[in-house]
Amino acid sequence: SGVSSAMQYTPPVYRETEGCSFIEFYAYDPAQGKMRRKRIKTNRIKGVLKRRQYVRDVIKRLGEQLNHGWNPWIAQDTTDLYVFEEVLGRYESHIEKMLASGYFRKETYNGYKSYVKILREYIKDVNPLYYVYQFDRKYCVAFLDYVFITRDNGAQTRNNYLNFLRVFSGFLVDKGYMQSKPTDGISPISKRLYKKERECIPLTVVAKIAEYCQSNDPNFLFACYLLYYCFIRPVEMTRLKVQ
Repeated sequence: SGVSSAMQYTPPVYRETEGCSFIEFYAYDPAQGKMRRKRIKTNRIKGVLKRRQYVRDVIKRLGEQLNHGWNPWIAQDTTDLYVFEEVLGRYESHIEKMLASGYFRKETYNGYKSYVKILREYIKDVNPLYYVYQFDRKYCVAFLDYVFITRDNGAQTRNNYLNFLRVFSGFLVDKGYMQSKPTDGISPISKRLYKKERECIPLTVVAKIAEYCQSNDPNFLFACYLLYYCFIRPVEMTRLKVQ
């Protein structure tokens, strides 16, 4: 029998029986396809006041974790439940260090920061997740669909986001937050299926731009000549020195 999204868990409650006290709640076990009872014994906490305070703290924490998608049966083999936002913050510190050390160009750094920003917006507004283990292949595919379909970006942009997710997944594995990359098996959209999104300026318009620049902006015209005749990129041109 299916379980609706509203019945994935029951609120944790405190119970006492003869000689035993525990916190109890039910959570849906996807492996067994049913709700299962989870108990956390509290007998070891000596003293009524200390036990009550401990119970209040645990029930509050469990409620927040369950509300953010934690599942004791999915995560029961996980020794550490890493909070995703904290790990994402550490990744940002990592790319900042890579920029400062000269391993990343400014453009690469800005690109990754932009991807992180959109991922945060997706988590906040569309598809919440709380723990790193929830960042699985299904979640990555849904995020890429959001970029490609909902945000109406092109195929190349979708592929760029996939590359970012692969790099970020590698960081998660290298740092021990995950055991395998959730992006494994996700394919980019083949370049044979789409054309580059460019529009050529008609030659008549190019001639008018050149004529205008000769009189009004010769420096810009010179920059255009460098790009066209020297076959270099705009970023490379900005790094040229007169020497």
